[in-house]
Amino acid sequence: MLASTSGDTVVNTVIRASRGLDSASGARPKPAAGCGSSGGGVDGARVAASATFEVTAAAPVTAASEAVYLNVAARRLFASRRGLRLEGGFVGAGSPADERVLREAIARVAQADPQAGAAAPRVVSLASPPPAPPLVVVIRAAGQVFASQTGTRRGLALITVRGGSVGHDPATCSFAHQYTLTVAQAKVGALVFAGHPLAAMARALNVSENTVRSHLKQIYQKTDTHGQMELVHLHARVCSALP
Repeated sequence: MLASTSGDTVVNTVIRASRGLDSASGARPKPAAGCGSSGGGVDGARVAASATFEVTAAAPVTAASEAVYLNVAARRLFASRRGLRLEGGFVGAGSPADERVLREAIARVAQADPQAGAAAPRVVSLASPPPAPPLVVVIRAAGQVFASQTGTRRGLALITVRGGSVGHDPATCSFAHQYTLTVAQAKVGALVFAGHPLAAMARALNVSENTVRSHLKQIYQKTDTHGQMELVHLHARVCSALP
């Protein structure tokens, strides 16, 4: 049981922050006695940043990959079994190899020493059934809770998967500013981060596919990356926007 030292429940913190997180069981969450945040608590700011819950799958999990809550989009994603699955309340992946990488990343982020500062976000790519592209999961530290049964504090991680319909504003993207991307390059980058294929990017920007390729080549040079997936991972580590 996760108990609160401050009287503030994880459920209430998440609900107030995201305005839509549902329980892993699928029912609308209710405050549960003895399940709450410690002094640091769940990072409400991070959860709030993923408040577009209809298109952003978000789930706070323990270091053991046990889901504390799933929002609407997360339940839909797990039900589709597109790269992620939920078995017995624990988050897993479609293949044993992906699951091992995912759970190791969750454990590292959730178990990081909070006194040493927030753990760096981890990014994991999970295979999806063809022809869907790989699922990109971002894992960030989400604070600590107190486990009354063991008398210890346990770290939480927030895993998020952004839907392709979520917009990413290139004008406010810290990644674009850090790597001095031009307006055109930032727009291409935003479409890459949303998971659009090259042909769709060309149609959205009303340019040729060769123009998109040219922009991508320049982005790769500026960021020292060598492909779209590597670019997506770098963006997730640098940009403060969720996911």
